[in-house]
Amino acid sequence: MRAYFLVFALLMLSINTFSQSDIIHIPTDSTDYFVVKNITFEGNKVTKERIILRELNFHIGDTIKRIEIEERFKSSANNVTNTSLFNFVTITKKSISFIEIEVNIKVQERWYFWGSPIFELADDILLSKWWEDKRIDRTNYGLYFVKKNFRGRKESLKLKIQLGFEESINLNYNVPYIDRKQKSGLSFGASYRQYHDFNILTRNDKRIFHEDTLNFSRVRRTAYSNYTYRPDIYNRHILGLGYDRVQIADTAAVKNPNYLGRGKNSLEFFKLNYVLKQDHRNNKAYPLKGYYFEIEGIQHGINIFKNDLNVLNIKAQYRRYTQLSDRWYSAASMRIKLSNNSNQPYYLNNGLGYSSWFVRGYEKSYIDGQNVGLLKGNLKYNLIKQTTVDVGWPKKFKKFTKIHYAIYLNAFIDAGYTSNRYKYFSNKLDNSLLLGYGLGLDYVTYYDKVGRIEFSIDKSGKSGVYFHFIAPI
Repeated sequence: MRAYFLVFALLMLSINTFSQSDIIHIPTDSTDYFVVKNITFEGNKVTKERIILRELNFHIGDTIKRIEIEERFKSSANNVTNTSLFNFVTITKKSISFIEIEVNIKVQERWYFWGSPIFELADDILLSKWWEDKRIDRTNYGLYFVKKNFRGRKESLKLKIQLGFEESINLNYNVPYIDRKQKSGLSFGASYRQYHDFNILTRNDKRIFHEDTLNFSRVRRTAYSNYTYRPDIYNRHILGLGYDRVQIADTAAVKNPNYLGRGKNSLEFFKLNYVLKQDHRNNKAYPLKGYYFEIEGIQHGINIFKNDLNVLNIKAQYRRYTQLSDRWYSAASMRIKLSNNSNQPYYLNNGLGYSSWFVRGYEKSYIDGQNVGLLKGNLKYNLIKQTTVDVGWPKKFKKFTKIHYAIYLNAFIDAGYTSNRYKYFSNKLDNSLLLGYGLGLDYVTYYDKVGRIEFSIDKSGKSGVYFHFIAPI
């Protein structure tokens, strides 16, 4: 009960950060404000103007104080950049009269159609983990097609055909806006995956795999549909319904009877989820200022298939980014996961070590459990400020000739705890406080690409060098 209270308290703490409509009062002194008379666009050959207008915190006819105009332009440019539709966004003004201005929005659109080969590490495995085992068979290859900004409306259509460790076909379609006010959206997706081997259990905080080189030992089918409501620029609500069917080999069910629960070799269920997001970050790929809040509830099992599955997970996270001076920045985050069921199937019993939920210094470990707490802290110094270079090649593809990059040195400390009430297979890191710290170097460039190399030390003194491809917090 105390754990659920923590999530409720975190939600209440964030309420005062909900964005509100700006109420602009026209000053009596006419020299103190501008009136936006017109907005013009440049460079959006594909993107509809209304998609850009949706991200602005000013509109035609608005009255804006002169001292606020630059900050309005800067935050609006950040919002447009965060759509991931443009490499560069510039907002400028031109005077029409003493108080009237025309605003020009100049963008450089990205390349929207990608057809590329796939060669990646299986699951969420880190490069360092893969290199330690040198498991060539634990790689995926295939073809990936994506059409972003489909019809110029920020829609995306994705098709993925993959072979190797995980053979799969995935189809996703996202329509962010289905109404004129651009507040409601829909997304759909379906996938079919089959594996020759998969992690069947965790022993000594390491994943143990069930392998079958002749037959597929696990088959998974999924489908989902989401409704999105975005009342303003910074807030988003998502309501989703999903379907999941998993089937494993009989020999795998014997090896871990709790994988799907009660020795079963198949599990079929619907899941219902709700997500609330508040995103006030200046850049979602590598934020330096602002904050991000998210709370999610996922109910696995709606008692349609009468399989007694009833697992409710509540996840919450809060991240804060602060600029301390011209080159110094700090970041901190808190994540919580709570579950109502201590005896849930191993298939749903993820704790620390999965996806981005890990304590740095323990990248090679997997800690299963029902309830999780994770704290991260970063202090970073901007070694090389964002630099824009026009390489001039290839000349016919101007979307790639102009690039930007920046480099940051950072020091970090993490702490995490996983509560596991269902102990098995001699794991030792659950139900104990984990601490990690170290130094890292981050490389940030265009198309939302981030590369990190970190030297981490855990609380026992063990150290390692790790590579990551997302922002540290």
